[in-house]
Amino acid sequence: MMWYHGSMILSWIYTGIYFFTRFFPHYGWRIIDGLILFLGGNTLVYTTVLALYRRRIKHSRAPKTICVLADVNIGDAIAMQGAISALHDFFPDATIEYVVGKSSLPLIINNPYITHIYPLYTTAPFPDKKAKDAIAKLMDEKRYDLIVNMSPFLSLKTASPHIGFLGLAFFMLYQRAHKKRVHLFSSPYTFIHTILKPLYTPAQKTPYTHPLLFLPKNALLNAQQILSQRKEQGPVIFFNGETISPYTRIPHNIQHTLIEKLLSLPCSLIIPFHKDTPDNLTGYIQTLPKEKQTKCIFLPIPMELDTYAALMDASDLVLSGDTGPLHIAAAHKESIDDTYSFKNDTALYAIFGATDAYMYGYDSFRPLYTPASQSAPSRVYIGSRRYRTLAHINKNSIYGEPSLFFDDIDVDVIISDIRAHLDI
Repeated sequence: MMWYHGSMILSWIYTGIYFFTRFFPHYGWRIIDGLILFLGGNTLVYTTVLALYRRRIKHSRAPKTICVLADVNIGDAIAMQGAISALHDFFPDATIEYVVGKSSLPLIINNPYITHIYPLYTTAPFPDKKAKDAIAKLMDEKRYDLIVNMSPFLSLKTASPHIGFLGLAFFMLYQRAHKKRVHLFSSPYTFIHTILKPLYTPAQKTPYTHPLLFLPKNALLNAQQILSQRKEQGPVIFFNGETISPYTRIPHNIQHTLIEKLLSLPCSLIIPFHKDTPDNLTGYIQTLPKEKQTKCIFLPIPMELDTYAALMDASDLVLSGDTGPLHIAAAHKESIDDTYSFKNDTALYAIFGATDAYMYGYDSFRPLYTPASQSAPSRVYIGSRRYRTLAHINKNSIYGEPSLFFDDIDVDVIISDIRAHLDI
């Protein structure tokens, strides 16, 4: 019942933010962002939160058993590996266990710093009761020396010293308020280091720049097999416009225009589609001339994510909305052994609507933005600033017409940039 009332209050807040920015489009978002950065990004709040977490763990012995809980989504499971790398810097001999979503397992199962993975989440975007009960049981049975809970939707009842998502949120807001580079991929690592440095001396320092995906050779072979089906020579573009949230999903009219213009280029187009649900995009493509349809490679979803990641790596360019696959494309791919390798040279172009591209996107050209972990350039194309605020970090509670957040997206500019990069 408490969860229900909290959800209702959050819904009212987001509804109020939406109407406030609609009525005052020129400065409403500035007021909301200023208030959030004042409350969440000021030095007093930031240092108080850090001190709170340090007090929780300073009397404990150096932890021998640690559990890190990611959030449900794939992108979070990838990003929170940064926290694991940081913990390994301080406690290289500790057992580090990781709670993630079942679908994320193929991407992180080969991470050498993880002792054991518990794929307990089976639903999105929130953990269901079954997952919460399983996590509570795990916490009770294991009694970890340290717990790092990076899910905002889990409230743990445990006596173990723990670091929570709230600390990471304030850390990112503080960095943002002070105009420092801050991103979902790098922040978990630097946040854990910031918390632990006054208490422990790092046993080793990993030169950490980005999360790694350790992929098997079979994923590479599967990707090569899929690409062998293409009938069009030239560059390969991987297009993913669908997302779970309507506020990050590229509107279908923009998707249709992009597809039509992309299929006019001398390239092949990979398009994921869900086998069990109607798909607006594939239906639209079937209305196009046959010579354009034959340039498409349809990728049936669900499929193993390691093959999905390898296919993105094999592509010349990925064009995506703000979703888990965006972060899969951005991550650096590593082989499990020395018998094969990944190219890590995929350009990454992303279209953002209601969510914050500064903290979640990748761009090689904008100051203080974070580039993707690829040798090729990355870019973000950002929709209307009139309605988007920092409150929209929680994309599952946004209110309003989703397409409004994608106003000002210029498809011709995106196509021009793609043509320039691919030299076509």
